[in-house]
Order: sequence, then C-alpha cells, then structure tokens
Amino acid sequence: PVPKRPLLPVDPAERLHRIVLITLQTAMAIEVLVLLWRRDLQDTLLVLAIMILTLLPLLLRHRLSVRMPYAFQIIAIVFVFAALYLGSMRQFYVMFPWWDSILHFSSGLLLGILGFMLTYLLNEDDRIDMSLKPLFMAVFAFTFALSLGALWEIVEFLMDLTLGTTMQTPTPGD
Repeated sequence: PVPKRPLLPVDPAERLHRIVLITLQTAMAIEVLVLLWRRDLQDTLLVLAIMILTLLPLLLRHRLSVRMPYAFQIIAIVFVFAALYLGSMRQFYVMFPWWDSILHFSSGLLLGILGFMLTYLLNEDDRIDMSLKPLFMAVFAFTFALSLGALWEIVEFLMDLTLGTTMQTPTPGD
C-alpha cells in the first residue's frame, strides 16, 4: 500500500504554505457558493480563475523539476489573492486608496525576486555551462521586474481599450 501524505507536512515552511493555501482556497470556495446562489456567473468564473492561479505552483510542482522556495510561493499566492480577490472582487481598490500603491510595490519586489531566481537557477544548473556574475544577476532581476511591470501596464491599457474593463481607472485620492 502507498503511504498517505499528511494534510499538514512536517517541514514548517511547507506547513505554512499548505495552511495559507487551504485558508485562501476555503474563503474563495465559500465566495463561489455565494456567487452561484446569487446567479452571478461572471464573478463566479473570475473567482474560480483566481483559485486556479493560486493553485498553479502546487499543480506545476509535479510537472516541473524546478522547486520554488515555499516563502516565495506563499508571498505570490497572497499577492494574487490580495490583487485579484480582495482588490477586484471585494473592491479594496475603491475602499483603500493606498491598496494599488502597495500592490504595485509588492509586484515589483516579487518580479525582482523571480528574475533573480531565474538567473540563480540557470547559474546552478549542472546541465547549463554558465557562470553569471552577481552584478549581472542583480541588473537582470531589476530590468526583468521593470520590463514585466511595464508590459502589465500595457496589458491593462489594452484590456480597457478593447474589452471595456476598468483596470486603469483611478482610485479615490489619485
């Protein structure tokens, strides 16, 4: 017989990751039930998409040999939840004028860390003959974050222009 994996792992980082994931998924599942009861199909689909996004690292973990640190996964999951669920679904962008600024700062930080992790993984992979200098890795992480941040702003603009969304609508106080 195959041994069962415990619901909460022994490793503290993995345990915290699992607790955060279960808590946020439960909150969003309850939201889905409420939205279905209200017959709000559009918001139901949005929350389901957010649920999938927050589960993506866990789902991809089994397909890819790359392991992202649990701390980064937790921060990314909380960011997606804060930006999409709290920000868009729960109107935090409207209720708290500073919400967008905090998320822009956080996204830059996350993208910078991701850029650094990409160069680190390439540098440490034995199959790739590469020796990147720390300065290059830092500059790459910075430009990676800046480039993806700018690309995201273009996506927001195009979504507003073509689909009529309000992704770039100023919040109160702007």
